[in-house]
Amino acid sequence: MSFLLNIINFRNQDLWYQSQPRIRRMSFSGSRSKPVATGLPPRYKIIVAIDYGTTYSGISYGANNTKNSDDIEYMPWLAPFEVEVRKTPTRIAFKNENMVLGLNKWGFDAEPKYVSCSWTKLLLDKNAVKGEDDDITSKTNIDEGMMHLPPHRNANGVCEDYLRELYICFAADAKKKLGADVFKMSPLDCWITLPAIWSDEAKEATLNAAREAGFAKNSFDEIHTIAEPEAAAISTLKELAAPGTPNAVQSGDNIMICDCGGGTVDITTYTVTSVVPKLEFKELCIGTGGKCGSTYIDRHLHAMLSERFGDAFTAVPYSRKGPGSKLMNTWECLK
Repeated sequence: MSFLLNIINFRNQDLWYQSQPRIRRMSFSGSRSKPVATGLPPRYKIIVAIDYGTTYSGISYGANNTKNSDDIEYMPWLAPFEVEVRKTPTRIAFKNENMVLGLNKWGFDAEPKYVSCSWTKLLLDKNAVKGEDDDITSKTNIDEGMMHLPPHRNANGVCEDYLRELYICFAADAKKKLGADVFKMSPLDCWITLPAIWSDEAKEATLNAAREAGFAKNSFDEIHTIAEPEAAAISTLKELAAPGTPNAVQSGDNIMICDCGGGTVDITTYTVTSVVPKLEFKELCIGTGGKCGSTYIDRHLHAMLSERFGDAFTAVPYSRKGPGSKLMNTWECLK
């Protein structure tokens, strides 16, 4: 989420992406608050970057007058062995399916021993054209528990519940660091990243889930989506255009961005149209991609082990071979 500072600059007109076919805005009408009444500078906003991934998610935020990357706040997550990281697993275990739980568990707390929902984001694109990446191993893994859905919630609902947990933690962190009154009265300008190949239906589903979860719930808040390779381009090109950078990007340069994520891989190309006085670029051709990210490799690992070891592997409890298990954590470090 290093693109947050550049999003802030983008909103302040320091950076402009000329062609924005995939950036969507969802605004909510109503009376706007008056920042002056809170003692805040006029037009003070909190910019929120939501990296909602197939396997891991995270949040960073900062004021719209932020100039230094050191002033950007990253949500800290406590991983096993008390290690603090910037991403938490996109996984949730519902108390309805786990009798031992009094509350839902999510992120690192949704341990492999619980019945949990993983990779749910991939289920939002219901009408996506089937490609060679959507093979029969997908159905096998759904049956085993990957992309599992509980009886009481559909994919949209699971995503909403997970994003709500993210929002609650973000709000608590922001109130602590910025002050409860500042957070309450400041408009939120939320940006959520999505795969470039996402259909309009999937984009709307993600936006609605984020809104219902609490992001942009006030009349003066806004929420937008931005394609993941576009977010990467904003961050990367800003760095490459900085003064003194070796082989600095120049007007007329063509740039290819390959975003290899947990669920999808997106490839997009851009042309730099201006560097001075401000960086400008436009999409060179329509991006492409597929559902062949990291989870695609995981699915085929399971398929290979099932083929090679038969019942000796398929009979292994899901808690010992699913996301978050020792097997998959070790595999994650090796691939």
